[in-house]
Amino acid sequence: MSAANPPQEGRFVWYELVTKDKSKAQEFYTSLLGWKVQEEDMGEYGKYPMVGVGETWLGGMVSPQDEKIPLEDLRPLRGSFLPWSRKEGVSPLCHGGKSS
Repeated sequence: MSAANPPQEGRFVWYELVTKDKSKAQEFYTSLLGWKVQEEDMGEYGKYPMVGVGETWLGGMVSPQDEKIPLEDLRPLRGSFLPWSRKEGVSPLCHGGKSS
């Protein structure tokens, strides 16, 4: 996938694992699925572990316990994957589905 050839609209493009223990999740998924993990420095928000296979990044891991990220609403989702899909523009969504 590249900027010149983006995924089709509506396709899932990123998966966020919500977990209470990112270290254990990294260990589990790297041993089970062979994922690679690369931590990105997100400045004041701390480290963000991104996961991938080969040259393809698939998603990342977040924790409701992360102090600087307001994820309290994600507590019931611990141990879940949140899929993100591609949408071309958000303007219609911001205007109740009506195009501007």
